Parts: sequence; structure tokens; C-alpha cells
Amino acid sequence: MKILSAYEAGNEQAELLTTSLRDVQVEICRLGQQSIQEFQEADILHVHNASFIASHLSELSGYLERHPAVRFIHYDTSDIRTRKEAIRSNFYAHLASYNDDQVAANLQQLSALFPACFVKNAEAADYAAKYHKRVYILPYAVNLEDIAKLSGSREASNTTRPVIVHVAADDNKGTEFVEKAIRLLQQNGYSLHYERLEKLSQADVLAKLKEADIVIDQLLHGSYGTVSIEAMALGKPVISHIREDIKPKNDPALPVISANPATLYRTLLPLLGDSQRRQELGNAGRRFVESNHHINAVAEKLRWAYLQEAEYAKEGALQGKEQDGGHQVFDTFTGESYTPSHAAPVPEPAPPANQQQQPAAGNENKQPHSVPSIPGRAPKRSAKSRRTTRTKVSRRSSRRIKTGALRPNRYSISNGTGKNSATYLSFNVGKLASRVTITSAFIKLPVRTNKNKAVAIHRIKQNWSPDHSGHPLVFSRKIRKLSVRKSRRISYWPCTKLIRKWHKGRVNNYGVRIGIRLAKPPTLVFRYKR
Repeated sequence: MKILSAYEAGNEQAELLTTSLRDVQVEICRLGQQSIQEFQEADILHVHNASFIASHLSELSGYLERHPAVRFIHYDTSDIRTRKEAIRSNFYAHLASYNDDQVAANLQQLSALFPACFVKNAEAADYAAKYHKRVYILPYAVNLEDIAKLSGSREASNTTRPVIVHVAADDNKGTEFVEKAIRLLQQNGYSLHYERLEKLSQADVLAKLKEADIVIDQLLHGSYGTVSIEAMALGKPVISHIREDIKPKNDPALPVISANPATLYRTLLPLLGDSQRRQELGNAGRRFVESNHHINAVAEKLRWAYLQEAEYAKEGALQGKEQDGGHQVFDTFTGESYTPSHAAPVPEPAPPANQQQQPAAGNENKQPHSVPSIPGRAPKRSAKSRRTTRTKVSRRSSRRIKTGALRPNRYSISNGTGKNSATYLSFNVGKLASRVTITSAFIKLPVRTNKNKAVAIHRIKQNWSPDHSGHPLVFSRKIRKLSVRKSRRISYWPCTKLIRKWHKGRVNNYGVRIGIRLAKPPTLVFRYKR
């Protein structure tokens, strides 16, 4: 496999990803210094930095006409985030300098040239999937060895006076709300030391992060960023705002604590006096980065995406056209794929002038085909009658049954064996609007059951965290005992009544204990109407 990686000189993320591909042939085109036309044919074309690439579209188009490679465009979230879309999903979004029309125009142009793209998180995937046919969520990559070298020697954590660090890189991170919460804590007598970092080199920022007890990334965007990843790599607990609709799509092992301007104060309170909790979160963050963001792990995900897209191109070539199976998102964090809820239509390019449709020979004088009028058709209804019918239809359609799915917001597996093995999990059904009516629900469990092997399910009776040692207490009475006549690889637990109670707040939603180790997190599937 031969890969051509094209990016602007100085793009550190592109450099890191490209140098990680050691077992394949890689060529680098530094756009702005070199012309891509100088390079020979490659199997994969991977282009980085959409805002810079927009000025090189004609050059890229010319290369792809001569060398039809499998192609990717790699986005930063800021390249594709628009004020309209961000505010629609995130009440706290603050995008002072975004040009929505320009972002939409760039996406329209780039998606016509690149059917597939890379993004860094599920928030960005929502934006990109409106235009691109296939979106691959590829984690932001870091080199743990470089971070350790740049950050210097580690200093002991100050348990009596915790150090809170916030990197104020721009106006869109919610710094004013961070400092408002800090002032309120200090006024109420809490002992802490706060540092605001800005205009520092990367080495200085990492050194400060290493001295911190708590790191606050941002409070306004919908996902965690580079600061969160670097802080977790250094073993620090991290607070960052994560959109509620994004949480079910994230890896359940993600230890970032979500907070927004309204909740930051009460989010900080339990962390200030609990050094053990901070240590647990820091250790979990380090493990998460090693598994998902370390360059070695990201390189494997990148190779998989290249091969996956090459298969799509191969199938399209066999059929003589680009595969049109709808828009799809591939999440390399979880290994799962899903179809986005909606996508913006991308207009088909007009055919060249010499390929415009011509009338068939002998039919030059025929008029275009039209639908003839039907004799005896019923007379048109009055405008009032049409309005009444439309109102009834819209009311009926608004009450149509819809289907939704959730992944666990908390997930933990016990270390026991046999009867002592169990899985603890919960679903955040409270995120559904209160006016929603759940008509049915079941949990899809990746567990094999049969009539001789039943699985007991208990309701958890206390609040808990997957990062704490030990496991929560459960009610002694079983709420379900799963068993089937025939052996199955997947079991389905009908749980409509319980999910309704959780949704309406009739019982505390602390989750359930399933008396067996699950191979992977289950899925809650429910039908609802408004």
C-alpha cells in the first residue's frame, strides 16, 4: 500500500500520524512548498487541514483526475463547526467568530471531492455526516514519551490546597465562568490555588498541568479537547463539557467529568477534599489515553480505516459507480458504526456540455413527456378543507412512534469468577424530554443463555461510579431472571415498566446488576412518541 499524505508544513498532528505508518510506503507533500502534481500515483490520498486545503482544490482535483486514489480529508472540529448547528444541540455554545456560510460552502465543495473524511470525536461526526458519505472518528493522537519529556519531573500533589489549572487558549472555552466558580469557592472558604494558563509554550503548559490536582479544559463546546488528552496522559482528573446527546456515543470508559457553566461549582466540590477520588480519575484517564490516544493505538485505527475505505472503492469499481448506501459513521473508539439521523443533500454535478441529454433519433419534434389529465377526476377541494387535512396529518405524524437507542453512561465489570462475576451498568434515560411517552423498551445483552443457564438481574440501590473500587449495593429481590428454551448468543430483556419509571423519576435510576460478565456494553432500545 502506498500512501500520499498532503498537509501544510508545521501540522504536528499530520506529522505524527504520517510517521507512525512505518510498515507501508509513505510520501509527504507539504502543500504551500510543493505541488501535489509532482507526485506519482498512490493507493491512498490523505489530506489534512480543510481550511488550508480550500485554496488548493483545483490542484487536488487535477491530481485525482490523473490518479483516482482512495481519498480522505482530515478535519479539525473548528473547520466544520457552525454556529447554527452547535447552538441547536448545545445551549452553551459560544462561537463569536464563525462564518457559517463559508463553513457550509467548504463542506459542500470538499464532500464532492472526498466521499470519506476523518474527524476527532462524535460531535464533529455529527457536522461532517451531513455532507460526507462515510465519516471515520479517529482519536487525536499523542506521543506519551514526548509528553513525559516535555513536562519535566513530577511534583507531589498538594492534598491540603488543591491546584486547579485552566488553559485559556481562546474566548470560546468559558474562562469567565471558570473563574466565577473559583471566586465563589474561595468566598465560601474553600482552600485552593488557581492558575490560568495563556500564551505559554507547549512545554510550559505541560509542566503546569503536571503540577495540577484538577484540570479544567472547556465549558462551552460539546466534546473534550487536546488539553483534556494531555492532562489525562499526565494522570490528572479532567473537567470538560460534553454534550448530553454525545455521551451515549462515547466510550463508557471515558473518565472526563462533564460540567457546564451552571454545574461547575457543584462539580468541583466533591473533588476538592477527596484526593483518593482525584487519584482514581487520574489513573483511569492515563489508561484511557494509552488505549485510545497513544500514537501506536491510533495508527492501528488509521490502517483499519484505510483498508475499510479501499474495500468501498473496490466494490464501487466493480459496480461501475460510487457505492450509495447512505451516510455512515465509523467510530474507531468503540469499533461500532451508526447511521446519522439526517444528512444535507449534496447536489449532483451537472454533466459536461457535450454530454447533455439529446433527443433520440426520429423524436426531435416530440414534446417532453407530461402526465395527461385524468377524465372524471374529483374536483379540487377548498383551501379551508386542505388546511384542515394538513393539520390533522401533521398532528398524527407528530405522534408517530419513533425508535431510539442508548448506550450505558456507567459501566463496570467485577473481577470475580463464576457466580461472583457480574456487570454493573446504567442508562441516562433522564436525558429524554419529559413529554416523551415510552411505548416499549428492551435491553440487548451480548450474553449466551439457555434453559439451564439463567441470568439474574437486580436493581442497584445507591449512587456509584465505575472508577471507585468495590461495587454498589443491590436490592436482594430479583427484577428479572433471563432464560430461554434455545441457546442464543444475544439475549433480549423486555424492561418497559422499569424504563418508564426511570424516565418519570418514580424510582431512583442507579442502574442494574447483571449476574454475568458481558463481553461488551449492552444497548437499550426503546420506542417512543411525543
